[in-house]
Amino acid sequence: MKWTTIAEQRLRDYEKRREALVNIPEQINMLEEQFTAIRSATSDATPVQGGSDNRREEMLINNIEKREELKFNLKIAKREVALTEKGLKVLNDEERRIMELFYISKSRNNVERICEELLVSRAEFYRRKDEALRKFTIAVYGIVDL
Repeated sequence: MKWTTIAEQRLRDYEKRREALVNIPEQINMLEEQFTAIRSATSDATPVQGGSDNRREEMLINNIEKREELKFNLKIAKREVALTEKGLKVLNDEERRIMELFYISKSRNNVERICEELLVSRAEFYRRKDEALRKFTIAVYGIVDL
């Protein structure tokens, strides 16, 4: 398995997952507000064989399902962000900066920008980037590549 490839994707997704930690609770709150707005299902209707004929009941069930799925997604996003942050903590300041600029906040001409900031050649930058990625991968997955 190419663990460094997986680590690179983890770093690329890091900011998006951090954004999800803000957005998912907002979606859950919105669904909770919608849930309270849905009038409770009537219980005096005779059930229809093979399922419910009650649209409000379906809306309530769908709302509950969405909230539970979002809560699960939030739990996963929290774990992913925490794991990525633990991996970044093993790096020194320069290595974290390289990971930040190369993977997390990638922009146009980022390699040139990083080389200028660190006062290094492209070859030296890539050597340092590879070493930082190696350290990150070992910290997160315990292995580099097989």
